[in-house]
Amino acid sequence: MTLAHFNIDDVVRVLNPIQSVIKNRSNSNLKFNTDTRSLGANEWFIALNGNNFNGHDYIKNAINAGCQGVIIDDIKYLNSQSQNIILVDNTLNAYHKLANLWLKKVNPTIIAITGSSGKTTTKEICAQVLERISNFTHKSANNENNEFGVPKTIFNMSQDCRYLVVELAMRGLGQIEYLANTVDPNYGIITNAGVAHIELLGSKENIIRAKCELLVKMNSSSLSKLAIIGENNDSLTNYAKSVYNKKLKIFNDTSIKITDTTTYFTSFVSDDITYEMPNYGMAILQDAWCVIQVLKDIGIDAQLIKKYLKEYTPIQGRGNKITNKSGSLIIDESYNANPDSVKAAIASIQNKLAYSQTKKIVVLGQMAELGDASDKLHEAIGAYINDTDITHLITIGQEAQKINDKAKLLENNNFSTWQKACEYIKNIGLDENTLILIKGSRVAQLDNLVKELALI
Repeated sequence: MTLAHFNIDDVVRVLNPIQSVIKNRSNSNLKFNTDTRSLGANEWFIALNGNNFNGHDYIKNAINAGCQGVIIDDIKYLNSQSQNIILVDNTLNAYHKLANLWLKKVNPTIIAITGSSGKTTTKEICAQVLERISNFTHKSANNENNEFGVPKTIFNMSQDCRYLVVELAMRGLGQIEYLANTVDPNYGIITNAGVAHIELLGSKENIIRAKCELLVKMNSSSLSKLAIIGENNDSLTNYAKSVYNKKLKIFNDTSIKITDTTTYFTSFVSDDITYEMPNYGMAILQDAWCVIQVLKDIGIDAQLIKKYLKEYTPIQGRGNKITNKSGSLIIDESYNANPDSVKAAIASIQNKLAYSQTKKIVVLGQMAELGDASDKLHEAIGAYINDTDITHLITIGQEAQKINDKAKLLENNNFSTWQKACEYIKNIGLDENTLILIKGSRVAQLDNLVKELALI
């Protein structure tokens, strides 16, 4: 059951349908859903279409579930049903128009976050702080960051929502623009622009251009207040400044200063205030810096930000730490991987104050969506590892073998499955002096390896 609700006159006005059959125009509590499995009896069904599905095939299911009406973009369904019907040019566009209408009705402070890596972590840091400040905080759930997920997040936002933290992902040029037009944020964060999705965009320049579509939208919006860039990247900065002429803050080498580090927290100074995060690694500190800038501009007291940053808890697969029965420390980065995030994760475990273990095992699965550059980028990770204090490198899968080929460690192995890798790791001799970093794209299924090693 979705929370967004509308009156029929507003719906017709915003959608401007090609044709419609409305039997009851007095309904002021109209609700919509796109999934017949969760469709409420008093909701309308929006028949969305994707690459692998056609929502119109589920109209009969929606009717059987007791839906009040349907929104369609295929005229052949117009006269085939007896209930309310709205025919539009494109049901996905209609979904986004209704999401934007709900945003305008609720009028929360909106923080939109994108980037090649770190966007989910930044979203979680921001949302977790705001959730402790206000119960009326809403955020993107799970993978609700694409053209289907963003409006779903908005539809599940309550009318009392005060802060909305939304993640924007993309697979090509124009997609962040499409999402940003729906969200129309007050605050925008670009965490970075790396080589993730280069298969789809073809070049680093196109990646930067795609990320900055968020800023293009904000530059034309009367609602925008501040944009943040979370890395010191001249190409990204220069392009951002060419499309955005409003208030902009950019991370640089003096933005934060680390003052203390252990395995379980890092203290750092930003703008003369000392903050503490229960993590180590420059990448996550840069994400935290982005959040601090936004929250301070919103008007959140710095002491509250400081208090709640310290309580941040990473979600599973995003850097959470597990100490197994043998005393080994497992860093679970199994949710996803791209060349920049892999290097950042490996760099983080080099700090001996944070990670004093002398036996450092790195387990890497393949990195997806790298296209023709895949071999080269996997090999570059292997070369990068040669300059670290890693003692054991384990790669899983054919693509990840390219990492192994360039690494020169004495303990250097590739396995076809995570199960075979697990058996090898068990025989290494795990103890309190062992650290295991596990990272790979979701297709590598390394979350299963994490679960297994956690029991040893």
